[in-house]
Amino acid sequence: MNKEIMEMAKDLGIKIQKSKEFLDFKLLKEEMDSDEKLASIRKDFDSIKNSLNEEISKENSDRDKIKKLSDELRDAYDKINNFESVCKYEDAKKNLNVLVNEVNTVINESAYGKFYQSSFASCSGSCESCEGCH
Repeated sequence: MNKEIMEMAKDLGIKIQKSKEFLDFKLLKEEMDSDEKLASIRKDFDSIKNSLNEEISKENSDRDKIKKLSDELRDAYDKINNFESVCKYEDAKKNLNVLVNEVNTVINESAYGKFYQSSFASCSGSCESCEGCH
């Protein structure tokens, strides 16, 4: 039985990968990852972050340098988040997470013998006419 359940889980994963939410997420991630200007700013961000971490970890760290690096890091972060491709990607990621969380909720509820109406918005309470949870 466990093998059958695992196969069903794999099938569900494949169906999720065919969903609009996943396909949008994948496409927008590829677009974001191929943006050379964004990649350059991300590289700068990582470099500044590493410098900041190094300075913070020093025994006699320079507070002014930490403040300067923190400001630079915040500026780079803001630049990254102002890219349209990043905003679209974050929205698509959120939509995919909503789908996955809804699926997880249904699985968790049903695994413990519960089906809450919140999971099935059209649930009338009578399983005789239901098409959703059989």
